Formats: sequence, structure tokens, C-alpha cells
Amino acid sequence: MITLDGITFECGIHCIRGRIGSGKTTLARRLRHEAEFSGQRRVLLFQEIECQITEDTIGKELTSWGVSGTEEAFSLFGMPDKNRDPYTLSRGELKRFLLSCILETNADCLILDEPYASLDAEGKEILTGHLRKRTGVTILFSHEEQIPEAALWNLQEGRLCRM
Repeated sequence: MITLDGITFECGIHCIRGRIGSGKTTLARRLRHEAEFSGQRRVLLFQEIECQITEDTIGKELTSWGVSGTEEAFSLFGMPDKNRDPYTLSRGELKRFLLSCILETNADCLILDEPYASLDAEGKEILTGHLRKRTGVTILFSHEEQIPEAALWNLQEGRLCRM
């Protein structure tokens, strides 16, 4: 469970929606850094995915995440050549690669800012399937209309309310 400003997110999928400029990304960062958290590890996927690349090859990036690239998420999302520069991937390819890394870390809490952006219909379906199987807390900040099994929240005028 993760708590911020008196609001507790239990295990499961939570989807926070709000208008552009409502503070979703700011809230995601606060959850990553300020929230009380009972688990071991939380991971934030930034909306600006390029900011999360730290290495000059896919292989080195895999090592930095502590994964091999042979895990289930990579077989479903696809695995780029390990010698390739991550910045040569399309936005969708880079998003699928980073999501695979994040999903395979088995973090107790995932905070995902616009995880469905840049994904095609198949990629969205694969991501949703992985999220359903997860234990722990998953908090999505998304404009998607339908996220199955998610507790829905609305961020409006700086206030977070359960829908």
C-alpha cells in the first residue's frame, strides 16, 4: 500500500484521470518521492520516456534494469537488437522496451505516467494483460477510456477524488 496526503492506494490497479495541466505528472512524481510506502521498491515511468534511458545500447540498458531481455514481457512486446542505440527506436518501440524492463523488475509499486501513449492496440492489450497479473500497487495516469479492473480516480483543481 502507498499513502500520500491521507489517500491510500491498496494493491491493485488504480487509474488517475484529469484534464491536461491538472497536475497528474506532478502527482506521479510526488508519489515516487514523498509517499509513505510499505513495500520494497517503487518504479516511475515518466511520460517523457527518453529521460529514462541511461545507456548507449539496449544491452547495457537491460543490465541497468537488472533484466536479461529473455523474460516474458520481452517475448510479448518484442526485443530490439541488444547492440542497438536506444535513441534509434521509434517512440512506440522505446515505450514497449521500457515497459518490458519495468514489468520484469517485479517492483512492489509501479507509477506509470501515460503508459498507453505511443502504443498500438496490440501493445495496449499486452500491457493491460501484464498489469492484471501483477501483485502490488499499480497507479496509472492515463487518458484511456477503458482500463479493466482499475479503481478510477479524478484529479480536479488539485484534489484527488475516487470516482
